[in-house]
Amino acid sequence: MRKRVFVTLIILLSVFGLCACSEKVKEGNDNEGKDSSATNDEIIKEKSDYSSVADPSENVSLEEKRIIQDQSFKVELGDWGNVRFVSYEPDNSIGFEDVSFFLTKEDMVIYSFPYYCENNSTENYVGLFDSVAAVDFCDVNNDNIKDVIVIINYVTGAGPQGMTPRPRARIFLADNQKFNQEFTLATDLIDDITNNMEEKELTIAAICEYLKNKSTITQAVEQVTPKPSEEEKSNDIEITLNIYNMNKEAIYSEKVKTEKTNLLEIMSNIDALKMETEDSEGGKFIVSIMDISYDYGQYWNCYINGESLLENISLYEMKDNDVVDLRYEKTGK
Repeated sequence: MRKRVFVTLIILLSVFGLCACSEKVKEGNDNEGKDSSATNDEIIKEKSDYSSVADPSENVSLEEKRIIQDQSFKVELGDWGNVRFVSYEPDNSIGFEDVSFFLTKEDMVIYSFPYYCENNSTENYVGLFDSVAAVDFCDVNNDNIKDVIVIINYVTGAGPQGMTPRPRARIFLADNQKFNQEFTLATDLIDDITNNMEEKELTIAAICEYLKNKSTITQAVEQVTPKPSEEEKSNDIEITLNIYNMNKEAIYSEKVKTEKTNLLEIMSNIDALKMETEDSEGGKFIVSIMDISYDYGQYWNCYINGESLLENISLYEMKDNDVVDLRYEKTGK
C-alpha cells in the first residue's frame, strides 16, 4: 500500500514539473522571437494618435525592404500636409496578399489606405500581385483636393498569357468633410474603368481623360459629400406678394420663401390672406382674399412682374424673384 502511494506521488510531481518547464520554454521562445524581429530590418512604426483604416485595432509597422521605392513619393496632400505616399508590396509568405498603401511622416505611419479586396486578398480577384505600374496625385472630381490614382499589375498564371501583367486601376477620393481627412475607395469609378477601358490603354493620362465626361464622378462624390438637410433643400425660391384693395392701397406686402412653385398653393398656405376659391371650367378662381369678395363686376385680378396673368391662376408655376400683384378691380382694368 505504501509503495502504491509513493509511486503515485512521484508521478504527480513529475507531471507538475514538466508543465512548469514547458511554460518557461514557451515564454523563452516568445521573447526570443520579439528580440530577433526588432533587429532584422529597419522598421517604420505607427504614431499612436492616428488610426489605421485597414484595421484600427492594430499598430502598423512597415519593413523597409518591402517598400516599393520607385513608386513611393513625397507629396503635399490636403490636410495631411507634406507626407510620403508609400507603396508597400505583399508579404510573400501570405498567399494572395495584395499591395498596400500608406502615408508616412517623419518615419511614422499616419494613415492606411482602405483595401480593395476583402481581407486584402486577391484570391477571388484578377490574380497575383505583380507590380505597381504608376501613381499620380490629381483632382479627379473637381473639388480642389488632390486624389490618388494607382495602376497595379497582376498575373493570373493561367494559359499562354498567364504571366503577362494585367493592369487594374485603384482610385482613392479625398474626403475633406471629416475632422481628419480620409480617402474613400471609389469603387464605382474603379468598376467603370475596368469594364469600359482597354487594358492596353490603361495609363494615368488615359484614366484622367476618361473620367472627365463620366456621370459616375457625381455618384462617387456623393459617397464623400454630406447630403443637404431638409432645411437646406427647402426655400428654393423667393417671391414678392402684394395685395391691393379697390382703392389701390396695399393691404398686404411680403417676401415669401418657399419650395412650392404653384401660385395658388403658395397663397393657400398663407393664413393671413384667408383666401377662398371655387372651381371653374378653366381651373380655380379666387372668391375672397382677406374678407374682400368679388361683387358687382369687381374681381381679383393677378399680375406677374407687371403683366396681366392670362392663364388661370391655379395653373401658374412661380419662378424665383417673381413679383405677384393681386388687385381688386373691375375686369379689364
